[in-house]
Amino acid sequence: RGFGLHELVVLSPRHVESYSELDGPERGTSFVAFQDRIRLAWTWPDIRHAVLFQNCRVDAGASIRHVHSQLIATAVVPPEIARRHQRQQSHREATGQTLLESIVADERREQGRVVLERDGFVAFCPYASRLSYELWIAPDEPSAEPFEGLTTERLGRLADLLHAAVIALEGTLPGIAYNFVIHLPPRVPGETSSGHWWIELFPRINKLAGFELATGCMINQVPPDIAAGRLRDHIPAA
Repeated sequence: RGFGLHELVVLSPRHVESYSELDGPERGTSFVAFQDRIRLAWTWPDIRHAVLFQNCRVDAGASIRHVHSQLIATAVVPPEIARRHQRQQSHREATGQTLLESIVADERREQGRVVLERDGFVAFCPYASRLSYELWIAPDEPSAEPFEGLTTERLGRLADLLHAAVIALEGTLPGIAYNFVIHLPPRVPGETSSGHWWIELFPRINKLAGFELATGCMINQVPPDIAAGRLRDHIPAA
């Protein structure tokens, strides 16, 4: 049966468009609200997956200019989420680490694609990025700690790091439309810990053309190592 939850979270009473325009209290309060609404979604036993995202500017799908995020929770696990979860579990069985743990460890060791590392979190342009200037933000040591379990202090630090990342993105690509997504693991019956959370930030530069639509293979015109270097040049001071 059809069942789910769809909510808007308005991030500021001021009429601003981008997450980069939020002040510190607005950022911190927004992330507390994100956590609160996600916790509510998980109180419903039928919910199997939840995702929180923001669309900024028309090319990113924003139909309302005022800064806001959305939470959608569903009673089914979308196919791509199920495939991603299976890859995480398979990697854990083969290596003893989840795929995200291995990715973060590799990026922190190599450093070439790391844009910012601060306050227990790391922002990087992942190897073989799907999109030009794609950024991931994750705990510098991913663990089983769920997003819903982060302290208010940690949420504030995470909100500030995302703010710095968006400023760097808009400094590198002025006026760019973008999306950010807080990826959450699905709820899998019988599993006490289904995986990790992380944030994905991607600008809407790439257009899907015939090859991408026909094959599902993405063409990225800006190597992540170069993208990371350009983004680092626009990171604001702490």
